[in-house]
Amino acid sequence: MATIYLPLLRFFALIFLGIFESSVFAAGFSLYGEGNGSAVGNFAAGIAAEYNDASVGWYNPAGLAFLHKSQAVLGGVGVIPYVNLAGNARFTTVLPQLPDSPPFYYSQNFHNLKGADHAGIPSFHFAYPLGPNTTAGISVVSPYGLATSWDAESALRYAATYTKLITIDIAPEIGGRLTDFLTGGIGLDLEEATVTFNQVLGAPAILNEFGDNVVPSTLDSTSSNVGDSFSVGFHAGLLLHLWQNHSRIGVNYQSAIQHRFYGNSTLKGRLADPNLNVFDPLVSNPNTVFANETLQSNGISLPSVTTLSIYQDITPRLALLGSVVYTGWGTIQDINLLNVAALTVDDTGQAIQANVNIINQDNFHDVWRFALGANIIVNDKFLMRLGGGFDETPTILAERDVRLPDANRYALAIGGHYQLNRAFGVDFGYSRIFMNEIIINKLQILDATNQIQTIATGKAHANLLGAQAVWTLD
Repeated sequence: MATIYLPLLRFFALIFLGIFESSVFAAGFSLYGEGNGSAVGNFAAGIAAEYNDASVGWYNPAGLAFLHKSQAVLGGVGVIPYVNLAGNARFTTVLPQLPDSPPFYYSQNFHNLKGADHAGIPSFHFAYPLGPNTTAGISVVSPYGLATSWDAESALRYAATYTKLITIDIAPEIGGRLTDFLTGGIGLDLEEATVTFNQVLGAPAILNEFGDNVVPSTLDSTSSNVGDSFSVGFHAGLLLHLWQNHSRIGVNYQSAIQHRFYGNSTLKGRLADPNLNVFDPLVSNPNTVFANETLQSNGISLPSVTTLSIYQDITPRLALLGSVVYTGWGTIQDINLLNVAALTVDDTGQAIQANVNIINQDNFHDVWRFALGANIIVNDKFLMRLGGGFDETPTILAERDVRLPDANRYALAIGGHYQLNRAFGVDFGYSRIFMNEIIINKLQILDATNQIQTIATGKAHANLLGAQAVWTLD
């Protein structure tokens, strides 16, 4: 059978990178409920206390001990988000060479700006029994992800254009029976992460002083910054089962994983030209490129996640489930990009190509997520799921920006499982995500002379569609 499993895993790894390419919709940038294709159906209620299939290896590897046959699970979640912002962006420049001069300003109003696209988030899980009390598994998931895209000609271009984070976690796992009532499990998280931070650099506040003779966007140049990182963590859990498994309590802990990104930075446009003359900007070459391969970030810890779940059979056909999740977002206080390709001006007014450091304050705080749900056995082939809950944002008003226009959210969910035959079943689910009003009031310090203030409000919601195929092998 191993000759079947390995090609399947390789095939999944290839499609994984190809599908997950657009924006996602979760509190912060967590993809907690998208680790399989079925959790969307009840907002992941009771996820660490159930062991329906091999995906339990990710949410609580202690549950693997209850899987006594080999099983493969291939799933995905489609995200259809809506984000709409309106407000004002004001670019300010202060020239130290002109100490008696007032600040220069360039202000733009905007409305009906949309920065969310559809997304696909795949997952794969496999379980293989090693004996009557021990089962090994492997999960391939994306625990964190983000993508926002604002038009490079919009009023938000100096704050951000394209932002993307992709994580791929390959996790070998094992679970076993510790006592008659308790199982335990552990998994190793091998995590690859890729990040993109793009924006437009320019001098619109100064050029705005030239009046109609010069367009303020004349010096606009694209700044592209891409890095990747590999790091290691773990997840471990316990599952207590009582009263002939009619009551279960599951606890799972996923460790924080620290990443330090390395990559390249590219500045393309008139601002990349070292011969730039601010008083005659059209002379500079708009196709000039200044690039380096020394970009790096500070250490960024993707947060730990602790889950407490409860499962309780009420009748032979009805079970209630619940989860409380604590995520340690407080590990992310700032994101620093070091050696960003840029152009600086010395005291004589001479333009100089240089690598600069950019610091973005985030000041995330730890958050809670709550979910309640129910399983209803309709007949011997079909199980219905219902659920809902609350997911808290880790962002604070003073530091929330357009790269992550977040807010608290609420969810309602419905889904189910259909068993076609002994070997093959399918899960499906739908969640509607409702968000509070998005409020942004962010001052970004771009460098020693430039800053941008973004004040905006917005509306957002999302539809999540999940599905997975479960293949049980005798």
